[in-house]
Amino acid sequence: GAVISLDQYIDSSFKSDMMETFLNQSVYEGKRAEINKKIISLPIYGSTRTIIYNKDLLKAENIPEPVDKGWSMDDFKKYALALTKDTNGDGVIDQYGFGTSAKYTSQFLPFIWDLGGEICNADITKATTTTPEWKEGISYFVDLIKKASPPGSVNLDLQEIQKLFSQGKVAIMIDAMDFANKIINEPSIKDKVGIGQMPIGKKQTSFAGADVFVITKQSKHPAEAWKLLRFILNTDNESEYCKTVGFMPVLKSSAKDPYFTGDIVRKGYSQALTYGKFYVKSDKSSAVTTILKAEVQNIIGNKKTVDKALTDIQNQVNTALAQ
Repeated sequence: GAVISLDQYIDSSFKSDMMETFLNQSVYEGKRAEINKKIISLPIYGSTRTIIYNKDLLKAENIPEPVDKGWSMDDFKKYALALTKDTNGDGVIDQYGFGTSAKYTSQFLPFIWDLGGEICNADITKATTTTPEWKEGISYFVDLIKKASPPGSVNLDLQEIQKLFSQGKVAIMIDAMDFANKIINEPSIKDKVGIGQMPIGKKQTSFAGADVFVITKQSKHPAEAWKLLRFILNTDNESEYCKTVGFMPVLKSSAKDPYFTGDIVRKGYSQALTYGKFYVKSDKSSAVTTILKAEVQNIIGNKKTVDKALTDIQNQVNTALAQ
């Protein structure tokens, strides 16, 4: 109970202006009754990861660009496989449909989330990784790794994937906006770069995050602290702040600024932010990450079956949460 609820300060107009995904993630769900189901934090900006693709490679296979609407998960896999090929006829694959790595949870969790899977229950007291949604989502990702991704994708560094994309050897990847801004200014490839939307299963998600403000119980002037926070989070101020730091606004009114809507990168990431989903909100999140990566890599390396790995994830995460 180190922080206070912000509900007492937030009016309906402010709530309606905040992107739903960020407002929802600001609500506490847990054991502390005095703040349970109440807003305890507010983001100053948002960030997410979405599809970056090579327009020329998609065009060569008559694949539609996922600009305004993401492909279905079935189409995503179909297109990734079609884009994986031997381009020079020497019998060796040299172009890969999907550049990814099991080293990063942000690469595989959206596929699980899209099918309705969750890492934990609502109050983050128990893991929920043995569900059919988890099995389907992990199997989907592992199949992509084995059939449409570069060698070594079980533990490939993101920088290597970025390099392969820059060289035209990877057609589709998932990455943050900083790389998109960099690659779209590289003379050799900038005209080929497209920013797309994430695949769609039962739902559509992107791996999102934010830096947030809270007001602590120790604050001697909580009302004044709220005024400062509200000053920062008004349309013009948030817009200017995000222009300076290079992230995306979380207020709908700020996101309408032509600076964000008139640029291919910022427009694409702003749209992806509207369906962003956050990682585990727990002080055990680092431990959960380590467990997830290791077990997914075990599946890819044929060291464990999907069922065994998911059971082990659930048991290990439960142990971590209980500590």
